[in-house]
Amino acid sequence: MNPARLRPAPRRLRLAWLLVTLLCVLLSGLITQRAWLWRLDMQLYDVMLTAAPRAAPEDVLIVAIDDRSLAELGAWPWPRDVHARLLDRLGEARAVAFDVIFSEPGAQEDADLRLAQAIARQGAVLLPVFHAQYAEGSDGLYLPIPELARAAAGLGHIHVELDPDGIARSVYLWEGLNAPRYPHLALATLMQADPVRGEAHALHAAHASGPGWYRDRWTHVPFLGPPGTFRYLSYTDVLNGRIDPDTFRDAVVFVGANAQGLGDTLATPTTGHARLMPGVEVHATLFTALRAGQTLHVPPPIYAAALGMFLVALLMVALWRLPARLGLLATALMIGLLLGIVWLGLKGFGVWLAPAGGLLALLLAYPLWSWRRLEVAQHYLDRELARLSAALPPRPWRGDHFAERIARLQGLAEQQHRLRQNRDDTLYFLSHDLRSPLTTILTLLQADNPAPGERDERLGKIRRYAHAALEMVDNLREQARAENVNPLNFDLLSLELLIEEAIDEVYDRANAKRITLRIEDESGDDESKDAPGALVRGDPALLHRALVNVLGNAVKYTGEGGHIRVRLQREVTDWVIEVEDNGIGIAPDKLSRLFQRLSRIEDGRQAEPGLGLGLLMVLTVLQRHGGEVGVRSEFGMGSCFSLRLPSAAPESRS
Repeated sequence: MNPARLRPAPRRLRLAWLLVTLLCVLLSGLITQRAWLWRLDMQLYDVMLTAAPRAAPEDVLIVAIDDRSLAELGAWPWPRDVHARLLDRLGEARAVAFDVIFSEPGAQEDADLRLAQAIARQGAVLLPVFHAQYAEGSDGLYLPIPELARAAAGLGHIHVELDPDGIARSVYLWEGLNAPRYPHLALATLMQADPVRGEAHALHAAHASGPGWYRDRWTHVPFLGPPGTFRYLSYTDVLNGRIDPDTFRDAVVFVGANAQGLGDTLATPTTGHARLMPGVEVHATLFTALRAGQTLHVPPPIYAAALGMFLVALLMVALWRLPARLGLLATALMIGLLLGIVWLGLKGFGVWLAPAGGLLALLLAYPLWSWRRLEVAQHYLDRELARLSAALPPRPWRGDHFAERIARLQGLAEQQHRLRQNRDDTLYFLSHDLRSPLTTILTLLQADNPAPGERDERLGKIRRYAHAALEMVDNLREQARAENVNPLNFDLLSLELLIEEAIDEVYDRANAKRITLRIEDESGDDESKDAPGALVRGDPALLHRALVNVLGNAVKYTGEGGHIRVRLQREVTDWVIEVEDNGIGIAPDKLSRLFQRLSRIEDGRQAEPGLGLGLLMVLTVLQRHGGEVGVRSEFGMGSCFSLRLPSAAPESRS
């Protein structure tokens, strides 16, 4: 095969690989940059965040305003004196953060003053502020009443961000009206309980200010587990002294509501919408993360996009270099690598890189590349099939087209193998059978001057052996032509005319042996002679040679005074030519070798020189014309060869 023919396919394949690579890489970057698969990213984030829950620290406690407390202390709101008494119970705590709004004066006279005094005595109480938009285009700030604000150790906002899917995953560490001056309640608590670590999250640079609500330091909350991960203490148990006071020594206490219908409850990555988490536990979780330095950071999307694009390009290189059977494994490994890097970044470094864009591109890379590679392979296969099978009759597509192509290629491969085997066999037999008559001729020519009578005998032998050698060459040439004939070049032929021409060619040989040749036309054709009805499509020279070979064999193996009958008859959609003789016949054990290449049947009485290609040529010609050859024979009684060809309708005439 010419190597130049293989060059277009690799170029086309490289172009397909380059286009698929560019498409997948750009798709990965674009999806990540534009956050088109944001929901999928957040679902993966939630799964990874909750995959390995952690225990809450023992020194972070939640004093819960629960249903039992409401049942014992009465309906909400409680008098401010109740909170003052609670603070006296929490005097040993390192910090107390109230997730309770004190933006309006209490109902009882002097109750606010007593609470302010209790706050001052405790010395480490943090109170909340919150932002409320009460009119379109304007912002409001709700602070604790002045006496409580002055007594508190610090103020902090209690806002939690809700994503578009309603899940609370993040907060802003700093917010405020006109400037981000208030830390989150959890950060304010850390700045009180551990000033050194709290200072790491302080704002030192000048920030823009002006009308409106400002926010800064967006941070994701690394939730430890489902609601109830922290230790909850009932408000009424603490208030009534049912909890050991040493429990609160150096502890950080968050006070908030978890009673039904009281306080804020949020859906978080560890809860979903089925079981909500009280806001006070969200604050406690954020405090724990800030103190441990385990907050989560989301860098600009360009970093996640770069990671996904790099891994997609790496996969495409692997798909180009690896065999097809390993492509799926490489895709799975690359997806695992991407998820592993994202997991490590989230759990080990507190960095979230959205993987959905890269995942989609990795999932698309393998089928897209497989599709393009299959298209290129199919295109190349079709081109080669068209070139190699130009000499084969066209076949309709049946079933799966690719499977059909493979089947045709297998057939062509088998044909090429047979042709190579035939060539080797031919060369082998030529070196023996053809060498024999040529050697004999040379021997006869090199003999000394013969007598006149002997000269004529010698010339006769030379003539006979020369004809035998020529017949061998002709048979080889006709066999090669029969194997490579193109059915697309067939003509419309009349079998009656072909039979008459073949009989004319062997007539002299038959007449020399006084053999009677009789034609029996049983076609039942009523057409006129200028429009014969026994029509087939084929190569006239090859069909003529096939008929001559069959008739010639009949003449050769029929004794003196014998007879040969040639019958033409119609059978459904085929024409059948039968050549029947009363010659020596063929033994049953010899029939299986009758159409084998380079095999001759010797009857023990008649040894005709040759390569045994005559009947093989007949078989090849009939098969190339869509027909078949059959034989019936009885040793000593004669043989009958039948040639079956599909009939053809006459061409329309203008």
